[in-house]
Amino acid sequence: MYFYNRLYISPLIRDSEKVKENLRKEVTQVSIFVIMLIEDPGKRGGDQLEFCHSINLRQPWYREHPPYIIGIARGYQDSVEMIRQIVQECYDHTGNCNVRDYLFPGGLKFFTDGGSGKESE
Repeated sequence: MYFYNRLYISPLIRDSEKVKENLRKEVTQVSIFVIMLIEDPGKRGGDQLEFCHSINLRQPWYREHPPYIIGIARGYQDSVEMIRQIVQECYDHTGNCNVRDYLFPGGLKFFTDGGSGKESE
């Protein structure tokens, strides 16, 4: 998995490095949700974000297609609020909701290291 270099972290999370380490090791974290870029923007809605419970990252699909994690939240409501915050921030700065261009003004770079967990942009 890849982590956005300016990762959004919920204020409800005390030790973000521990949470990231546990995500990499697939340790169960009952209240942790991740906010991700949509894998295939052409098929699933453009430059938008999605979120899921961290336990979903154990599915084989995510091992083969490492997610690009933009934020880490604690609980469902916190996830919804974090996405709202990101979209609002995007709109305030750009006047539109093109989240991918806002987060990656130089374009999104793709990696071939198999999702080592390095932070990247």
